[in-house]
Amino acid sequence: MTSAGTPTDVVEAGVRGLFRVALPDGSVRLAVGDTRAGPTDLLAPERTIADILRAGREGLSAAVAGPITGPVPTDATILAPLDAQEVWAAGVTYRRSHEARVEEASEPSVYDKVYVADRPELFF
Repeated sequence: MTSAGTPTDVVEAGVRGLFRVALPDGSVRLAVGDTRAGPTDLLAPERTIADILRAGREGLSAAVAGPITGPVPTDATILAPLDAQEVWAAGVTYRRSHEARVEEASEPSVYDKVYVADRPELFF
């Protein structure tokens, strides 16, 4: 076990995840694979992220468990993991806006994470 209580083999191997990939023939498919190593196995062509999300936790577990229809080609491209979902995004782009958010915030340091982090955080 690691100090966080996670089995060592899970930390070293990552976990099985769901990917959306563009194949060399132009088609887009879902695939599964180790979250650290990337997609390795294609799911059936009719599988969609929207259907998996509608099925809840069990849908995701079932999708990640298979069945698979073949290997992911080495020249496949990983895409954003969405198909028909509504996507919301937010951002603060100007220094003046940053200063205003810091002034009005009860915890100003949280905005520093948006502006200076290597990987900015999004929060609500």
